[in-house]
Amino acid sequence: MKIFCDNPGSCIEPGGYELAHDPISFNCWGCGKEIDGAREERVEGGSLNAYLVGTCPHCGADNAQPA
Repeated sequence: MKIFCDNPGSCIEPGGYELAHDPISFNCWGCGKEIDGAREERVEGGSLNAYLVGTCPHCGADNAQPA
């Protein structure tokens, strides 16, 4: 997904910025087993934040935590 500045002349990336969604393996916060998820970027309140996201196939926990 590409985001664009809505205030031209005041943005670092006036041509837009591609949000990351990169596959990554990490340990589930619920059961501790390794899961396949992603590191993704989100725009929240004007800030660019990174998260580890994925649903655990072992315990069903929704793993969406700041990276």
